[in-house]
This record gives sequence, structure tokens and C-alpha cells, in this order.
Amino acid sequence: MRLYNTINQRKNASTQNVSKSLSKNHSKKVPRHLPPIIPGLTTVTANLSTSLLMSIYHKVTTDELSTCLDSLLAQTRLPDEFIIVKDGPLGDSLEQQLNDFYQHFPQRVRFIVLPTNKGLIAALNIGLAHCNGDWILRMDADDAAISDRVETQLNYIAAHPEVDILGSAMLEFDTDPNKPLRKKPVAVTHAAIKAQMPYRNPINHPTTCCRKSSLLAIGGYPDLKFLEDYFLWARLLHQGAIFHNLEQPLHLYRFDSGTLTRRAGLANFRNECWLRWWMFRQGMLNPATLILVVGLQLLLRLTPSAIRTILWRTSRTKIK
Repeated sequence: MRLYNTINQRKNASTQNVSKSLSKNHSKKVPRHLPPIIPGLTTVTANLSTSLLMSIYHKVTTDELSTCLDSLLAQTRLPDEFIIVKDGPLGDSLEQQLNDFYQHFPQRVRFIVLPTNKGLIAALNIGLAHCNGDWILRMDADDAAISDRVETQLNYIAAHPEVDILGSAMLEFDTDPNKPLRKKPVAVTHAAIKAQMPYRNPINHPTTCCRKSSLLAIGGYPDLKFLEDYFLWARLLHQGAIFHNLEQPLHLYRFDSGTLTRRAGLANFRNECWLRWWMFRQGMLNPATLILVVGLQLLLRLTPSAIRTILWRTSRTKIK
């Protein structure tokens, strides 16, 4: 599967079309919330204003950021704005890459500069406060988006206005996005997502397109380290938000040798248990399920890496 090659092949044509569009509209006064006409914009989706929200910090490598930005350049439907939070000093190389990206879309890219590293939760909440779009597209600075990710999600939302949170399946790769190793499937319907919520995180965070008003209504991302997105979905579900996942993978997720290690340990286990206790207190799971889930988390977070790897693979589909 040469998915990333497809991204790069479409990059030049997409960039040329965007440049022509920006030049054509350069002489007009364009309000911040209504950028120039862009590729993939249709009458159906024209009223859906979007902000892509991304945070970056100094540990992201130049190769990782290049992968991410190239995939954004190749989108068949651009977000109305890119809100990029610089979470502390980045260094000259990353700054140059971001500046080059800005040159492509000077009317769309806005940088939010934090003088010191605040961490992902704070960075996302600060960025969220600067988003003008009604819909928030999440992106991680070391991943890649499939080229029709934005267009596909907005088309679905336009056809299903009841949905508040839309995610998708994703493909996982180690170092080469051209060679994804596994697919992480998802529960699709709201009912299936609700049923899965007590057991595992049913939404792939970097694939999401979220209604901003729903996020703001609960105060944005909650402060639960390692699980801020999972806790966010649980709170939104409890408040009545409608979820949906697309079976089509729209994201390439970097899952390297250290990913499982970072998700293990006592701190992760404690937070997983606290979140299930919160769900129990809200009536989202019963005592038997609470005991079962805590036991499963014990295996996932505190057992030897070989056992964790086996358990992890049960939730993925290997790509042949």
C-alpha cells in the first residue's frame, strides 16, 4: 500500500490550485472567518466553518513534522484555518518548517506561541479558545492525514447534522507512512460507541471532527493526563452528544516501539481506574463491569510487555 505516495503525488497539484485561488482573491478583503474559495468546497459544505487544531513541541522531529505538513498540503478540502500551538521553544529547524508552511496559506495559518511548554492538555485548550470554526479538526504533528480526510468528514457531517463528534478508523505505521502495519478498526454507530465506552476508548482522537460548541459546553479538554481525550468523550456522551465513526481509515498514526511503553505504568493504571470510577458514579457502567474493566486495565498497564503486545494486537487488523 503506497498511501503516502498518493499524498505526495496530489500535493503539487493541490498546492498549485490553492495558490491560484489565493492569488485570485488577494485583492479582496476576506474576513478571518470566511477564507478564499478552496479546493473541495461545495454548496453542501460551504456553511461548515472549520479549524484544524494542532499542538507541536520540541520533541517532534523534522521528518515527523514534514510528514504531517505534506499531508495537510495534499488535502482535497482545506480547513478554513490552521491553528498551530507552539508549546514552548521549538528550535530553528522546526520553526523554519512551520514558516514554510505558513507561506502556502498566509491567510489561513495562525500560530499561538506559548513561551514555555505547558503540555498537551493546556496547549489544546488554549488553541481551542483561538479557533473561529464551528467544527474542530484534530491533528497530531507527527502523524499524517489521508488526502481526502477533511472532505470526507465534512460531507458526512453535512448529510448528518445530528452528529457532534465524528471519528474514523486509522492505519498505524512505525517509521514509514508508506508501509502501514495494522488497521485500528472502530465501533461505527452511536449505540456501538456507547456500549464500548466503559471498556476502551472508542474514538481515535487525531481522526476527530468535533462540534466546537459541544467542546466548549463542558469546558474543553479535562485535566486527566494520558486520558484527556477518553475522559472528554465520556463527558460528552454523558451530556448527550451524538457520536459516529467512519469505517474508512482517514489517518496514518505513528505507532513506534515506544508507544506501548508510554501507555504502561502505575500512573496510567491509576488514571484508567479513576475514569472508570467516574463513569460508574455517573451510571455509565454497573459494578460487575467496573470490576472487569479494572482487571483488564491491570493486564494492559502493569504486566510484562510481551503480554501487553498480545492484548494490543487483538484490537488491530494486520495489513498483508
